[in-house]
Amino acid sequence: MIYIVLAWVLTVAAAVALGGHILRAIRLHLEGWQDLIYRFLLGSAAISLLTFSLACLGLIHKGLIYAIAIAAIASSWRNWPTLPRPQFHWSAIPFSLYAIFYLTHAMAPEHSPDGMSYHLGLVARYYREHGFVWFPTNMYAFLSQGMEMLFLFAYAMGRHSAAALIHFTFLLALPILLATTAGRIGWLAGLTVFLLPVVGIDGISAYNDVALAVTLFATWQASTKWRETKDKAWITVAATLAGFAMAIKFTGVIALLFLPPTLRIWPAAISIFPWLIKSYLWSGNPLAPFYNNLFPNPWFSVEFETGYRSFLRHYDIPNLQEWAREVFIGGPRLSGTLGPIGLLFPLAIIGFRKQKHLLLAAAITLAIYPLNIGTRFLIPALPFLSLALFQSFPKQTAAIPLVAAILSWPSVFALYSSPYAWFLEKAPWKAALRIETEDGFLVRKSGGYVTARTIETFVPPGETVFALSPIPESYTSRNIIIAYQSTIGLKLQRALTAPTYDDYQAKFIYTCKGANPTILKSTNDTWSIAEIEPRPRSITCNRTPWDAHLANDGNLTTSWRTWAPAQQGDSCQLTPAQPYKLYGTGDQWEVELKDCTREVQPSKADYRAEARKLFLSQNVKYLAIDAPDYNSKDMIDHPDIWGIDLVAQRGTMRIYRWRQSP
Repeated sequence: MIYIVLAWVLTVAAAVALGGHILRAIRLHLEGWQDLIYRFLLGSAAISLLTFSLACLGLIHKGLIYAIAIAAIASSWRNWPTLPRPQFHWSAIPFSLYAIFYLTHAMAPEHSPDGMSYHLGLVARYYREHGFVWFPTNMYAFLSQGMEMLFLFAYAMGRHSAAALIHFTFLLALPILLATTAGRIGWLAGLTVFLLPVVGIDGISAYNDVALAVTLFATWQASTKWRETKDKAWITVAATLAGFAMAIKFTGVIALLFLPPTLRIWPAAISIFPWLIKSYLWSGNPLAPFYNNLFPNPWFSVEFETGYRSFLRHYDIPNLQEWAREVFIGGPRLSGTLGPIGLLFPLAIIGFRKQKHLLLAAAITLAIYPLNIGTRFLIPALPFLSLALFQSFPKQTAAIPLVAAILSWPSVFALYSSPYAWFLEKAPWKAALRIETEDGFLVRKSGGYVTARTIETFVPPGETVFALSPIPESYTSRNIIIAYQSTIGLKLQRALTAPTYDDYQAKFIYTCKGANPTILKSTNDTWSIAEIEPRPRSITCNRTPWDAHLANDGNLTTSWRTWAPAQQGDSCQLTPAQPYKLYGTGDQWEVELKDCTREVQPSKADYRAEARKLFLSQNVKYLAIDAPDYNSKDMIDHPDIWGIDLVAQRGTMRIYRWRQSP
């Protein structure tokens, strides 16, 4: 426990120290809590960028991180913020109670779904490798990771819980930041947001939504200060934080809308450009894994992106009423709830005339919400809405924080919400103090953790495991390929699914008169070629040319695909020039080729054997199969036909190894 707290304190103190240097460099004098908050935020941006640089150079080592933290603190030893003596107010009681409650959860072993899978999964890998390593099988490795760099700094000294405590620090800063804007009213508005169920559980986890919300609000506040004071130093602060917001998440680009139209906002580029450059060098797409139509690449496809974006826009929520129930009452699909208090925020619009600056900022942050309707993606708008509401109705809203504290308490929350909602349960103080072991706590709380440790035990170092469902990668050092996270993963998924799914099998035979098969008309279907007879000497295609060889590799589970709706004129060129038969998968009913006839003739190939050959050719020797996964029953019931051996089983999860020979 001591090393966790030490890592937290050193990281936060180093951020405050570096932030103080930045404020002095731009000659901006702040006082009290505002001084502390802006030091922390600016210093966090600095540490994030510094850690990025170290990762690029392969210099992520515990000793160096300790040295940097201590040196930063020592450099500001005589220049710490002077805070005013706090005055007691009844709101300090719920704040203190929840701060302690949240602290126990943040200090407990990290077990949030995304936190232990990819947020800290990437961090753990960077730490093991001492910096960035290229692996095209994880889409999250290509996103901006400004917050993960802060996590990496703390993780090097205190592992998972230290990283979660860094996000918890942003949660603590939220009500204080609003108080620096509007005094006691701002404090109460911020406290209300602080107490909301989804904000609490997000803020104590190794996520980044609360950090983004705090950074966006601080960017807006700094821009507002510039307009009020005309002090150009505030532009530098706003631009630096806007860049940090974009580094935290690509959606933080909305912070640019808070900035004044001046060239002095160039510091925004310092935090975000390194991530765009890294992504471009790794994939050829600076915005990977998105916008693949603008930047085609072998690692992520338009087909994947379209399906992924579509799911995030609706989460299989059938109507507005069900969405409202999930967001304001709680359910299993949108990951968290605002609670009934959230129903009050729309009332802020009544005070539009006096609060239009806040409501406009809220509208800007809400503009990107339809891209992902998960409840936690509302968090960046909440500080603006809450402050607008409290300033519009200062007397009527005074008791709202108390009501929020009551409604958000676990035993009360359980009375009106779904038992499957994402929320905080009772304080895990034994786990936080490590009276209960990390392993014991995580085994109780997370089946995914059990899977990760099983992989760590039974899969040899250096081997790769393919899984259809996410695995907590931060708790295993083995290389994990999750099906949906890359084109490589999707190819392996199709091969594993093909034996029992007709649409992934070769079903159509196109008999072509010439050697230049061409799409006759545009369609929503993807065009694919699984095999060609007779086998050509060479094949080139205008779409996804890097995969053209898969149409001619002798394996029916692989295929050249457009990985996007086929467009009129899409074509391949075969050598030599002669008639050919093309075998297409069964998911292209609408695909018509010029000068080709089509017939339906399902292939009778042994797709299980073909899948085994593909996996072994890619050096993927292990599978993690969960009973609910598609096609899992066939593999569980017929391991000999598949050519796999059971290595280990924990609950419904099984680890298999491909046999080297049938």
